[in-house]
Amino acid sequence: MASKIILATRYARALAQSAKNESILSMWIVGLDSLSALLLSSDALRQSLTSPQFTIESKRAVLASVCDKLKIETDLKKFLDVLLEAGRIVVLPEISNILKEEVLRSTSAARALVKSAVALSPQQQKQLGEALEAKTKKKIHLDLVVEPSLIAGIQVSVLGKTMDGSLAACLDGLARKLKDMHIEGNA
Repeated sequence: MASKIILATRYARALAQSAKNESILSMWIVGLDSLSALLLSSDALRQSLTSPQFTIESKRAVLASVCDKLKIETDLKKFLDVLLEAGRIVVLPEISNILKEEVLRSTSAARALVKSAVALSPQQQKQLGEALEAKTKKKIHLDLVVEPSLIAGIQVSVLGKTMDGSLAACLDGLARKLKDMHIEGNA
């Protein structure tokens, strides 16, 4: 796993350095995200690009077709072809995520993973984003995930710190305290 991240980091940095400007880099990130989502959601696509049963020519044809449908720019297609030939197209989702992190780091911004029991309204998203920006002194990009198992409340992870204000966390804490009291009471 660590070697996969190291490999993805090298590719992401090389891709970032080869971008002529920020608008091209942003366009590439959108393309990488779209293709990554397809790779993660489509077993057939993943198989056709990674299986040794298919020739490199057929893999190139599939990749070219998908890239055309996603309107992926020529230089990014060349990068994807390099990954395909090296047998490393499977690390594309990691490359995409690391590239986004590199861009955020260079622009004094940060991503916040926000898990909530129900979808947050646009107003709640705005308020949360503003509060996190005030706390971190960085421009915050919210990655929102609905996680019903939280029962109520939210869990926020930003800059390596996690704040858990969910009902599930409160109930877990209460259960641990009750268990500790029960153990102490039996001793």
